Amino acid sequence: MKITTYALIILLSATYTFAQATQRKEIGMTSKHEAGALSANGKSGWANSIGRLKEESDVAFVRFIMVIPYSEHRAQLTSETLEKWGCNYQTSDINLISKLVNILRFAGIRDAQAADKSWEPREEILVKLKDGDELKFLFEQSFPHKTVLSGSLNGTPITAATTLPVDLYQWAAGTGILTDCTAFIKSGM
Repeated sequence: MKITTYALIILLSATYTFAQATQRKEIGMTSKHEAGALSANGKSGWANSIGRLKEESDVAFVRFIMVIPYSEHRAQLTSETLEKWGCNYQTSDINLISKLVNILRFAGIRDAQAADKSWEPREEILVKLKDGDELKFLFEQSFPHKTVLSGSLNGTPITAATTLPVDLYQWAAGTGILTDCTAFIKSGM
């Protein structure tokens, strides 16, 4: 029984790693390091924003808000309702900030070619800088048929890798903050 469980875990891990690599390749990335380099070397709004995140010590705090995937709500989610109904993970701990900033750096974030108005925000990341500026990311829910996530950065359309929500849930699980979403994120998504 232990060998079968262990083999299943290895198979699932390999499948997830392959899916991440395939998805990064589909959006023009071959590794996490290349994704960060490509984003940082562009002449885009995202590249300018990532430049602001070079030093985690410049970040005052980060906040991640999520709603459980596939949960239904009485009204369409917006940034305001997400903040009202979502689970809030906020920290000024430099180690947690560093981990979240790295997730963003390697999330395959790109400026979107055109604004997709059909998506509903399910995750929000707020990066508050010590100089008072804010970077506010909103992302839709990841679906199996999608190759990228639609989102926005301070209202400007962007896209990201579909693996971003899982990375964010794992980050939230590591914060030690208890919310209504804790059982979901601790269950392994």
